[in-house]
Order: sequence, then structure tokens, then C-alpha cells
Amino acid sequence: MNYYRVTKHKKPRYQLYQPGFNKSNSCWLTGKWINLPKEEWEACKAAHEQMYKDIEKEKGTQHYRNKGTSIKKMTPAQRQAWKHFSGSATITVLQGENHDYVGLACINLAGEKISESSIKWIRKEGWLIPQIIEEFGKQINQQSKYGIPSDLIKEGDALDSWGCHMAQSRDYNSKMFDACLDSASSDHADLWSSFGGFSRKMAVQSIITLEEDIIRGHWRIHHGSPDRYFDPKERQEEYVRRRKALKDKLGDEFDSVYVASRASHNECAKANLGEKRISFSFVLPEFHEDGTFEPWGEKDVPVWRET
Repeated sequence: MNYYRVTKHKKPRYQLYQPGFNKSNSCWLTGKWINLPKEEWEACKAAHEQMYKDIEKEKGTQHYRNKGTSIKKMTPAQRQAWKHFSGSATITVLQGENHDYVGLACINLAGEKISESSIKWIRKEGWLIPQIIEEFGKQINQQSKYGIPSDLIKEGDALDSWGCHMAQSRDYNSKMFDACLDSASSDHADLWSSFGGFSRKMAVQSIITLEEDIIRGHWRIHHGSPDRYFDPKERQEEYVRRRKALKDKLGDEFDSVYVASRASHNECAKANLGEKRISFSFVLPEFHEDGTFEPWGEKDVPVWRET
């Protein structure tokens, strides 16, 4: 591979190919072509080619589990590549017109800091970045960790990133159920023949999924390791709401489609669990209209392992 070129544009571009480098596993990363003024390109192209002439051979033997290279021990080629592109990172961002939706963004890193290209991208999208987030009890200052410019930062108390993601997901699922319910058909013969039949099946499945969520949450509580984002009372109330709404919609048809959906879920869960019960599957016990449920069977849940 040549590490310099002149393009065939009407106005030629004088370019050097700059790879990236990951210091955590000493792997060369895919880079990009960089435009330079002709005079500068002429002056450094030979040295640049010489610097990277052997890395194609190294790429053939590199592996993501390889030993890392500290910054102090990097060669000039590695250091230059690392400062250009050192990998990616996921950060928490605030999206939407009012910056009230918590999302995730994958940014490119140059050395240990956010790259200029990612800064331009975030500015173009109009997002803000919460200065401090909390993840599983640990606070992270995103601004100082990634060198994010102040104009992109939203200051304030630490934001529980995963708590927000979970709350948004629950809200989305609840609204999805309501949308499916609105368009669901109550005619059993219409189960597959229209969008209304599909919507009904999705609405029923959302109740089964919620039952699994409830059992999983109580299973963790039972083993003394509660999920900090699982609220038993809130989940029970949501279950009662959904089940009643769907039963009112389907009338006498509710029992048959509900039982069939549960049976399908449990058959799959039993197969996934197998004898060793190492998969994260749950066979659902009987649920009542008030959101309470019968005890689960010992062989109907995974073997508990401390995490």
C-alpha cells in the first residue's frame, strides 16, 4: 500500500494516508487520507512512507487481545497514529429540541481526547453533553475525561445515565403498547390477515414481556441482589393497567390469545434453560389480574451466579 497519493480531481489533492493506533492492544487502526498543501506534501511524503512501510505486515499478526503499548514506549509512527485516531468511546448526550432526551453517542478519539471531527458532528446535531454522569454508583466527568469544549457542556448535578435510559425505555414500551392497543383487532379470525391482527399480537406479547421483567426483578431480589432500576410497585401497576386495557379491548377473546402467547414463551424458555439452566431465560408462573403471581419453579429460572 502507498501512503501518499495525488488524486485525479480537476484540482488535484495532495494526500497522505494516516493510520490510527490503539494503545490498549497495540493494533493499527483504519485511518484516512489527509489533504496537505503541495509544498508540505512534497517535503514529507517520503519520510511518511518510510515511517509506515512495515505496518501492513504487522496488521497480519495483530489481535485485539494483544498486549498494550504505553505512551512512553510508543515509536514515532505509533505515537503519530495514536494522536490521529486512537479508537472510539461511548458518551452520554442530551438530544431533542429541549435537550431533554438522554442518548448515547459513539465518538472518535485522538489520543485520549475527543477528535475534532466528533466535535463538529455533535455541534451540527445540536446536542449537549452532561458534564458529570453517574454509572452504577460511579461518577464520571465527561468533560475532563474526553477534553470536551465548554460550549458543548451542560453543567449541573450528576446525571444517572442508565437510570434515564431505563425510564425512557419503559415509557417507550408503555406508549408502544397503547399504540398497538388502539389499532388491535378484536376478531380472532383477523389474527394474521391485517395490521389490526398484528397489533393485537404485539399488545399481548408486551404483557408477556412485562411478566418476564417482573419475574426477573423479583428473582434478583430473592437472591439479595436487587436491580437498582426495578421498582416492584411501579411494574405491578403497569401490568394491571395493560392487562385490564387489553381484556377490555378483546373481551372473550383475551383468555385464548393470552394463554397461547404464554405457552409459546414458556416452551421457548424451557428449551433455552435446558438441564444446566445457564441461559438467561424465565419460565413464567401464573399471573393474576392484580399483578401478583404464583411462585416460580426452581427449574424455571437460571442458576444464580453472583455478578
